[in-house]
Amino acid sequence: MKIRQLRLLTAILLGASVIMSGCNRNADAAAGAADEAAGAAENAPTMASDDTNNTISVSGNTVGGRQLNIIRSEYEPDTLPTPVPTVNPTPTPFPDSEDPYEAAPQFFDVEDSVEPVMGYCDVDMCDELIAALNENRASFATGNLAKNSSLCVAAEVRAKEYAVYPVYKIRPDGRPFTTVSPQGYVENEYYCIPVRNSVIPVWEARPGYWNSENFSHPTDTYSPKVIVEGLMEIREARNIMMHPEYTQVGAVWFVNGNFVIAGFTFSY
Repeated sequence: MKIRQLRLLTAILLGASVIMSGCNRNADAAAGAADEAAGAAENAPTMASDDTNNTISVSGNTVGGRQLNIIRSEYEPDTLPTPVPTVNPTPTPFPDSEDPYEAAPQFFDVEDSVEPVMGYCDVDMCDELIAALNENRASFATGNLAKNSSLCVAAEVRAKEYAVYPVYKIRPDGRPFTTVSPQGYVENEYYCIPVRNSVIPVWEARPGYWNSENFSHPTDTYSPKVIVEGLMEIREARNIMMHPEYTQVGAVWFVNGNFVIAGFTFSY
């Protein structure tokens, strides 16, 4: 009897031991599963939404421990301002303006020479000077100049004044050359003396040039055509003579006996 009870008690204890071992194994398995779940949750990607710029940021760890950063932008069309139509203003028409340059009349007052000078003017040579000048202006397409009688008188006065006072565009009394016409019709001038197949400005001539010995060569070497060609070699003279806005001219060929002064006066 006692032996049977002992066997029964032993069987009960063995069964309880088996049951406890199974529970421990289940608990260990559950704990392991919980640890694995926690690790997976820790390594799982996290997603955060940013409502301010409509972007979603995704970050997490990839296999191998490399960091993964992805930014996805939600498409939103650009909002453009409504274009404002350009209004072209109606241009204001300019009033018809008058010609700022008053044309010189054929006859106007001319002051006489400040100092009397002996000599004479060759009218035929004056006409040849104007013809040679217009021939050169035709080459420059600046138009012919019309001969003006009063401008010719002014040119004669200025040639006489240069004979006694060879200062560029200044009269013997110190006034500017334009005062030869009280109304201001004389706009510009240029004067020279012939020398050795060319010319030299009156105000640059040395005393030796004011001598008849300078003309001991054929007459055609200081003809009106040669005079104009020589003046065309002087830039300032050329700019004055070819000025496209001048329309009238006066010329002079003043002979004193020992020298010749040739020149032009110009006006609009």
